[in-house]
Amino acid sequence: QCTIKTDNTEAARTGAYKLCDEIGGKGSILLLVHDSKSTTGKERESSFKNEIESGHPDVTIAETLYLDKIDDMKKAIAEEQNKEKKEEDKEAAADSLTDEDVIKYYLEKHPEIKGCFGTNVTASQLALSAIDQAEKSDDIILMGFDAGKEQLAALKNGQIKGLVVQNPFGIGYASVVAAARTVLEVGNEAEVNTGYIWVTQENMEDESIQNMLYE
Repeated sequence: QCTIKTDNTEAARTGAYKLCDEIGGKGSILLLVHDSKSTTGKERESSFKNEIESGHPDVTIAETLYLDKIDDMKKAIAEEQNKEKKEEDKEAAADSLTDEDVIKYYLEKHPEIKGCFGTNVTASQLALSAIDQAEKSDDIILMGFDAGKEQLAALKNGQIKGLVVQNPFGIGYASVVAAARTVLEVGNEAEVNTGYIWVTQENMEDESIQNMLYE
């Protein structure tokens, strides 16, 4: 009857140019996408890449990592690092790797990386944890989607430079309105765009921003 959603194309585009600006318009980026199959994942990845390709010629994406393929990446990393070992040893090595280890592997593989972007709360949190463990918080600019508790704390202390924050209150409110309109048979828009905001350390305490934050 009606889809209530964030404009993922515009929101991801904002994240891309904000990150490019923050790294000075040149350099390499690591992109963490929450999965390879969902509509939100595809929309955000596509828009992020399109913005960089069309508007930032001196910025490149070193790797695009999908969180639903992270177990496959663990196996590939274990295979590479244990070429001379038995198959069972390789499997044990893969099982011993954490999700953060995978991200750290790619950060080591591409030491030139200057920025990192996560396309949802899980991807942003994994990037935050991995960069912290790799002791690269001072070297890599991190931005992402959503405003979980850890993300807001990291934004406040400077580990995250900016977040695309959706409007969960608006999504819930518009959903109830759409449901009522359906029952009353008065019609709905096919899609309702509930908006987003760009949140930084500088504006996160503003009253208008506080109303949009969530944990």
